[in-house]
Amino acid sequence: MEHVFVQSNQIITPEIFLGLESLLQVYYQIFKNDCEKCLPPVLIVKESMLDVRINPEDECTRERLGMESVREYHKLLGKTFHDGAEYFLLDGNHRAVAAALCHKSLSSMIIETEKDIKTLRRLAQHGEIFNLPSVINHPFREISKDYKSAMIDYFQQCFSHNHSPQRILRGFSLKERVSYLARNDELPGYMKRRFLRY
Repeated sequence: MEHVFVQSNQIITPEIFLGLESLLQVYYQIFKNDCEKCLPPVLIVKESMLDVRINPEDECTRERLGMESVREYHKLLGKTFHDGAEYFLLDGNHRAVAAALCHKSLSSMIIETEKDIKTLRRLAQHGEIFNLPSVINHPFREISKDYKSAMIDYFQQCFSHNHSPQRILRGFSLKERVSYLARNDELPGYMKRRFLRY
């Protein structure tokens, strides 16, 4: 597992909407008052982890991805990762939004292997991280054959045309997401003012 600090334009988020505003208010105060070092890092994966370099005509691959073809999956990746974005957020939605609102880099752990997952499970048991997203909280035999397949399945589900209308069909970087929330008055006024002031 690699620990990095990333900017809000480098992370793609799987949703545009805010979630629990009360939780965001807590994290916002932590970042605003420069106390974010006490928080565990968010969990991210690299874009390359989601890339599938296989024969697009392979029927098993199309069936596993649940899409008509691997070409469509590559179009989805191309639409999602843009303008310098290179990571996908797995966990830490409210922390990520709070950091972006305060124009701060975000402490992040890059999850790359099944060994990383075992380490995360151990850290969660000891309270060193808050929780694990469902995609990595279950044994791989229950969700997929291996870690990379699980990530691909999760990514595809987040942006699938078959999801509810609230899901987006193109990823937003964290920076775009916070700008959208500010422009559409979906943030408390004091957060919006601070974000737009800088």
